[in-house]
Amino acid sequence: MLLVSKICSAILLAVLRLLAGLLPLKVHRKLEKWSSKGDGQSGSRRRDRVEIFLSMFLCFGAGLLLSTCFVHMIPEVRTSFVQASKVGDWPLLELYPFAEVVICIGFFAVYLLEEMGEKMIKHEPPEEKAHEMERSKSQSLLGIEMGNQRRNSHHHSHGDHAHAHGPALSADEQKSVAAAIRGFLLVAALSFHSIFEGMAIGLQPTLSDVWFLFTAVIVHELAIMFCIGMEMLASKLRVLLYVIYMVELGLITSVGVGVGILVTEYVHDPSATHLLVIAILQGIAAGTLLYVTFLEVLERERHKPGNGLAKLLAIAIGFFLLTIMETLKNMSRMFHHLLATINPFIDSQRLQSYTTT
Repeated sequence: MLLVSKICSAILLAVLRLLAGLLPLKVHRKLEKWSSKGDGQSGSRRRDRVEIFLSMFLCFGAGLLLSTCFVHMIPEVRTSFVQASKVGDWPLLELYPFAEVVICIGFFAVYLLEEMGEKMIKHEPPEEKAHEMERSKSQSLLGIEMGNQRRNSHHHSHGDHAHAHGPALSADEQKSVAAAIRGFLLVAALSFHSIFEGMAIGLQPTLSDVWFLFTAVIVHELAIMFCIGMEMLASKLRVLLYVIYMVELGLITSVGVGVGILVTEYVHDPSATHLLVIAILQGIAAGTLLYVTFLEVLERERHKPGNGLAKLLAIAIGFFLLTIMETLKNMSRMFHHLLATINPFIDSQRLQSYTTT
């Protein structure tokens, strides 16, 4: 019965997360159609309202991501390093802030990858450069001033022609490629996080623990999936890539549940190396999410027109909403484990009183 419950929870996680991830497609299209209606001043007002709504909603989603980073993921990274230190008898892991260092490494790694991606997008093709250099050398061999002027003007126009019709990407294409790179990094970070959450469900020893943790995970995961979907669509990500990313994110938690089931069946005492690898991966994922939150979502929305205090309020609402949910989840988990600890004692007392009577 426990195995069946874990499999059912994995299927429900996949279905609900997939629905939450694909729902922004319809919402975004509805908003675009609504904003395109009307001409003149009324149409402009509609578009402004849609832009303000999307900006506020994305700020709310940024607040959710902030809470996920600082309240949920970073404490888990610290806990994982402490567990690895105790199991492997590595006191250095507790004496030095390795958790924070690994998170920063994840942050810098994503920064580096995005900068390299932008350089590749805007880089002039080497074949075109070589062609232009050969043409300039051949023209420098001729000494006639008039011919030089004509050829220089011809070379200039050819350079313009190559720039316009060569393989260089347009501004919209550059935005789309940059959005695809950012989306990939964000999906990778959330995938790591979702796998570990799914593993936590698959590792639960009792039926009530499985469904309790399932409820706690699905509540905040659905909100994050929807907000991330709206963020990707707002960054002009192509629809096909968006669907691929959402399908992957929708299924990855269920994969984590499967891994947790296998671990409970075949691995009873994880090694220190195993725990350390998990801690490092969690830290890199947290650093990736920090980069996306601060240097992508918040940086972009902060420079958009609109009331900055209202955006700050939306960020705070998202942050404290998920923080309160996380606090209630932890309190409920503590109360749940307390009841599980007390119940055997109460049952034994009842059995003893029954036998004495």
